[in-house]
Amino acid sequence: MNTKTLHLLRWDKDVAIRHSKDPRWRAFYEALEGLGFRRNLSVPIWHPDRRQQIIVNFFSDLSPSAHAEVARHHANALLGIATAMAVRVSAHEAHPRPLACPLTKREVECLLWLASGLRSKEIAHRLGISEWTVHYHLGNSRTKLGATTNEQALCLALQKGLISP
Repeated sequence: MNTKTLHLLRWDKDVAIRHSKDPRWRAFYEALEGLGFRRNLSVPIWHPDRRQQIIVNFFSDLSPSAHAEVARHHANALLGIATAMAVRVSAHEAHPRPLACPLTKREVECLLWLASGLRSKEIAHRLGISEWTVHYHLGNSRTKLGATTNEQALCLALQKGLISP
């Protein structure tokens, strides 16, 4: 991992949307704004083979001046955090855990509805099952994939090709 040339990149939502040609990225930035995030500090880190890049993001709702202040005074700490996160992610990717068993049809369905933005109660209604049962299936998915959150389980299932968007 190339950590010799780390850079802290600052951006805000307005600039990102103006310069983004891809509607998926525009939707991503607009979704971040909907969550209250207005600015970001990004640290791109290249793998040694230069074919893959990890980008660690620090989103915030700080004012422009406070955001600039954080970037100026805490850049080294943020770069250190980003490097540690990138090393951990790349180590995890280098040694993926084999699945103990494949996901069931219901676990896949719950993950797909989760990916579409539905909450457990809404997933339960769509599938005609109880909310508790949805939590049970998502919990099984997390366990089988070695994830700690539903979002991480969703990402791992996508990476492993167990579900497709």
